[in-house]
Amino acid sequence: MAIDLQNILNRLTWYIFGTTMRRGLYEEMGRLFESVPSVPIALDMLYDTYTDKVYDVNGNAIYRKKNNAVALVIDSCRNAMSNGYDFTEGFRGFFPDLEIDIIRAGAVSGRLSQSCEDL
Repeated sequence: MAIDLQNILNRLTWYIFGTTMRRGLYEEMGRLFESVPSVPIALDMLYDTYTDKVYDVNGNAIYRKKNNAVALVIDSCRNAMSNGYDFTEGFRGFFPDLEIDIIRAGAVSGRLSQSCEDL
């Protein structure tokens, strides 16, 4: 029987991601979406921050904290976008559906940063 480590990691992230942690991420996303014109670029910036991205002497990226709970959620959003879905689909399984719907409504209405900050 094969063990699905990614599934286990996602389940652990769900338990770790409490209201306080989500609120902090929403506030950070709200500020970033206000100043960065592109959601994919903003998500890449968040991912780089939470994974503690650094470069070695040859210029290769090293992600020192790839399994950080926030980084896993952000990476899920990035993967959703690369597969043709709205980035909020990446929150499924991590965040409550109501919060995901509020963020999606903000994205559709052009008030993404405001909807993140309001959560």
